Amino acid sequence: MASGFPLIAALFLTAGGAPARASDLDASRFEARQEHVLRGHSAAITAIAFSPNGKTMATASRDQTIVLWDVRTGRLRRRLRGHDGAVNSVAFSGDGRLLFSGGDDRTVRLWDVRTGRERAVLDGNLDAVSSVAYGAGLILVSGGWDRTVRLWRLSAARLRLRPPRLGLWSDPAQDWPTTLRGQGSPINAVAVSPDGGTLASAGWDGQILLWDVATGACKGALSGHKDWIWSLAFSPSGRTLASAGRDATVRLWNVRRRRAEFILRGHRGAVRAAAFSPDGEIVVSAGADDTLRFWNAYTGRARMIISGRPYPIVTFALSPDGRTLALGSSDDAVRIYRIKGLGGPLKRPVYAAHR
Repeated sequence: MASGFPLIAALFLTAGGAPARASDLDASRFEARQEHVLRGHSAAITAIAFSPNGKTMATASRDQTIVLWDVRTGRLRRRLRGHDGAVNSVAFSGDGRLLFSGGDDRTVRLWDVRTGRERAVLDGNLDAVSSVAYGAGLILVSGGWDRTVRLWRLSAARLRLRPPRLGLWSDPAQDWPTTLRGQGSPINAVAVSPDGGTLASAGWDGQILLWDVATGACKGALSGHKDWIWSLAFSPSGRTLASAGRDATVRLWNVRRRRAEFILRGHRGAVRAAAFSPDGEIVVSAGADDTLRFWNAYTGRARMIISGRPYPIVTFALSPDGRTLALGSSDDAVRIYRIKGLGGPLKRPVYAAHR
């Protein structure tokens, strides 16, 4: 059992999936210690995101609020109110000064992290906004249940205005925001590659579409899931895309070759979220079976299982340096663990969310 987990049991696995003896695995490679139990929401946690410097964490909830936390102390910094419905997704800008959120009220909202003020409201969606993501080049992406993906190219100059202009597109000659249509079902998840060039979207139909951010053209489709896809995450290199589905699998896709390299099986129920470790060597997944599972991204083999009982895991996030793990539970709390053994630092935060 991994040391320092007072409320979570960890089971190390051998290559074949059987429980490992201490002599079979160097348990010192992964250690975790619970530091905080954060209670600031009155309903289920839907999404968690770390700021790029790892000092601030945002949590979203069905209680219609977002809470900003000090990661080191566990103190509540600010509560953001404005959404008229559940908040489904949150993402930080590249410099950490802005937070983006999407909710059941069909809006995407921009927040000033320092002051907690709402900076802008982007509407136009015909149904709930299920997922938001930020990409290099000041690209904001949202996906919704109206089966559309929307892209905004944000203007840093206009965002600095007081009050900011709601027309945030930087090139007046270009039709921003751009609306991408082609998904055959409501969208649950969007993700942007680390270089900002490729966008992935997925939803109820179990199909992933890849888009060229610059042109808005669909670059191809990834098919294989037998049910809804809940979550998408690019590897730090951008070469691999992880998808988590209601068919109890996580699939690792070769983005260039448009094929699944590995199908990760082991969860006993829907997989709600997936993310890569900072060095890209480990894939972490959270399932409806109340487990967090760790997989070797290069072999597809299961490495470790963490049980969330008696606090079922709903979603999770990894900090940019790979040293902090945040678990969102069904008891409306977020638990913070200091960890080691998940690789070195990453330029961008790693987070997972589900609707």
